[in-house]
Amino acid sequence: MVFMVEGNASMYLGSPRMAQEVVGERVSLEEMGGARMHCSVSGCGDMLCPDEETAITALRGYLGYFPSNWGQDPPAAAPRHPGSGADIGALLPEEAARGYDIHEVLEALVDAGSFFEIKALYARELVCGLARSGGQGRWAWSPLSRPTREASCSLTPPTRRPASSASATPSTCP
Repeated sequence: MVFMVEGNASMYLGSPRMAQEVVGERVSLEEMGGARMHCSVSGCGDMLCPDEETAITALRGYLGYFPSNWGQDPPAAAPRHPGSGADIGALLPEEAARGYDIHEVLEALVDAGSFFEIKALYARELVCGLARSGGQGRWAWSPLSRPTREASCSLTPPTRRPASSASATPSTCP
């Protein structure tokens, strides 16, 4: 898992000067290998955070899904009813070609505030993350398709609903 702080993290093999000499194109360090580029284009970064404090908080949240060592079970959490309490049948359209918001479905399935999204800016047709169900320390890494993008063939990203709990941390670290 790679947490990157915008404006303070970068990764590249060359320099803007090299790019200009080899390709003839002027690029900045941020465009060539900055945090936003790696979290949205190359996929090397998993979570883009605005500052170090937010990155540390997100890292702690992420590590909270895993045991301290291989011989332990994942840490338990107090079970919480699903965030939205919505009827899943009402969230899914009758027509298979119609889109729906997968985040609403997740809020109706997993413990409130437990969904930890990863790679939100990369491969936006998918939603990946960790979540708890029943608070029993169980978690799942779950790549899901984002039907609002695929069904509608929209070039504009769907609007994100705010996290239903302060413990939820989106992978863009708002």
